[in-house]
Amino acid sequence: GNVEKIIFRAFSIAVLLTGIEILGNALIQNQYLHPTHWLLVILIIGSQVGLVYGTWFGVKPKAWMVFHGLAPILVLLVWPIVANNGEGLPDDFRPWIWWAMGMSAISISVAFKPPLSLVGTIGITLAWFFFAAEPYGGAVELERRIQDSVLVLMLGGVFGSLAGLIIAQFGKVDEANSNSLREAVARAQRETLERERGLVYALVHDRVLNTLLVAAKANSEGEYSSASESA
Repeated sequence: GNVEKIIFRAFSIAVLLTGIEILGNALIQNQYLHPTHWLLVILIIGSQVGLVYGTWFGVKPKAWMVFHGLAPILVLLVWPIVANNGEGLPDDFRPWIWWAMGMSAISISVAFKPPLSLVGTIGITLAWFFFAAEPYGGAVELERRIQDSVLVLMLGGVFGSLAGLIIAQFGKVDEANSNSLREAVARAQRETLERERGLVYALVHDRVLNTLLVAAKANSEGEYSSASESA
């Protein structure tokens, strides 16, 4: 759990750094986009701030991770509206949402377990591949789209899988430690029970047997009384 928390927190800081890139590019591209694109910027930045809040204060961090991973997909879906279907965009235009795609792939890969993580990462990669081919996505040439998509896939697959593997391995260590602790407790309980059983046996042997002997040998009123008191 502590390892997962550290990984999530480190990732949230990296996400905030990409948020700076997103804001910078959104400002530059503002002249080409409909003013409503700022609503999409707020959505992305909000998912990043929420991720930081969730991971640092322990408020449903995985839920924020999922939201951050899916938010760019929503932006891709409504982007044609804010980009006016690509009219008036420069030839070298690259939508500011590009700078959120890699972190989105990592979020999906870490938040979900296989095979959902793999499906999500491939889905985000294909979404960008086809989106970038459209005029509103920059009409990027095939070779560059392949390079960008491979980068998204690598970020989600490699870094996400690595984080998931580290968390899983430490989870196994925690489980092994817990099993060892349970075995130690059970062993201590057995040893305590054996010691208590030995004390009971000693009491039964020494006190009860002595009482029986006193009662068996009693021949007078005093001996009867002594045997009775011992009993």
